[in-house]
Amino acid sequence: MWWSPVEGTEGGNRGFVDRVEEHLEKGRLPDIHMVIEDDAQSTGVQPEAASASAAVVPRRKKFMEAGGIRSSVFNLTTATLGAGALSLPYAFRNSGYLVASLCLLICGFLSDTTIGYIQDCMDVSRCQTFEKLAFSCSSNPARGRRLALLAILSVITFCFGTAVGYLITLGQIGYTIGCALLSFPLPATAEGAQSSSGTNLMLCILVLVILYPLCLAEKVNELRIPSLVGVMSVFLLVFVIIFEAFVGGHQTEDSTLPLLPSCGWHGVVRTMSLVTFAFACQPNVPAIYAELKESETKRRCRASRMRSVAFWAVLICLTVYFGVGFAGVYTWGFETRDNILYNYNSLFKGSFDVTLAFIGMAIAIVAAYPLCIFPARFGLESALLVLYPSRFDSDDGGRASRAVVTLLTAMTVLLSLGCAILAPSMAQVFELVGSTSGALTCYILPSYFYICLVTGNRMTLKCLKAWSVMLIGIVFAFIGTSVAIQDMRK
Repeated sequence: MWWSPVEGTEGGNRGFVDRVEEHLEKGRLPDIHMVIEDDAQSTGVQPEAASASAAVVPRRKKFMEAGGIRSSVFNLTTATLGAGALSLPYAFRNSGYLVASLCLLICGFLSDTTIGYIQDCMDVSRCQTFEKLAFSCSSNPARGRRLALLAILSVITFCFGTAVGYLITLGQIGYTIGCALLSFPLPATAEGAQSSSGTNLMLCILVLVILYPLCLAEKVNELRIPSLVGVMSVFLLVFVIIFEAFVGGHQTEDSTLPLLPSCGWHGVVRTMSLVTFAFACQPNVPAIYAELKESETKRRCRASRMRSVAFWAVLICLTVYFGVGFAGVYTWGFETRDNILYNYNSLFKGSFDVTLAFIGMAIAIVAAYPLCIFPARFGLESALLVLYPSRFDSDDGGRASRAVVTLLTAMTVLLSLGCAILAPSMAQVFELVGSTSGALTCYILPSYFYICLVTGNRMTLKCLKAWSVMLIGIVFAFIGTSVAIQDMRK
């Protein structure tokens, strides 16, 4: 006998008995489908109804089916890719080809490892969110509550900072496109575009008309089509940058970089911060894994399917980052800007492929921005329901009411809009976010969850590996934050 969860419900990896007991404790009947399958080896009898229905109604798979591997890969890839790709050539400029490539490989490996840690912890604890995983790490409720609050704050800070950086980039790209359409002179520098009132006006329009409605989605799978479009748009950007590097003839006289760092150890730390941010997707992993469905053929469990999702998402991002980093620096050398699109600003009107790259990157950011707001809103929602359970009406699923969700979404989006208008450059925001909450959310917390919930802090090879990942995150957080603060003071 096996249990098939209703589509869209939480807890697809839970056992039948546990799920029924949870519903009964909450005073409601479980809404589940029961499928009886007798063991053919023990009884030799196959239920006729089940076999007949399975033979008569074969279900045809959709290409981007909700909860499928493809949609999950695109959702996780979109949560990882985005405006962070625009800073990768700047990261290569700071540390040289060899060290930047090594940083990409290390951070890609660490990202795949910590995604696996989160998945294993969710399987063991049956918790579906970051804060619930943190609370389960301690048998002391008071300590667990403090750790859960730390997890909530880290996720909110990371996702909010990412959203701010995305809006900065979207405003600059939107202003450039608007100037071209209205035959206004294009901004010559990034500072000129960011300080322009036209950029702020364009950003406000885009947020209110496009981004805010997308951020009202209640499930990650509702964004699978925008995710697909966003990933394709990033691939378009990579193709254009590589094409311009070898065909466009824009190389500067000083377009060669050394293999080793030429900006000192500060440049290496700055690169690690930007690359850490570029691979950060861990806050979205619980929602994506919870919505991932079982294989219909039962040949692969959900855990194995999620491993494939993580591997392909990290591999796609690694390919994109290598392409953007190498091609961008090969073209512009030490003149590479913190946002690579600004090196192509003067070519926007005269080059059709550059125009497509600008438009495609704007679409990619529009698709990625809701995936930043979703975990931040859910963290605020969880914190409010824990701190003030009597003041907020919740529905049957233990979630806040629709009115509260709408209000939290509006507050988060408007606050990120205000910070984007006042914030410094995109690269400085990404550098600070990657070295602080990025290191905590992507390396430290997943490793700590794995040590407490899976290994039981027993000195095994897996436990030592998790300790190593956590120590790397701690050391990097201190060094990266200090360098990021120094850069912001300049």
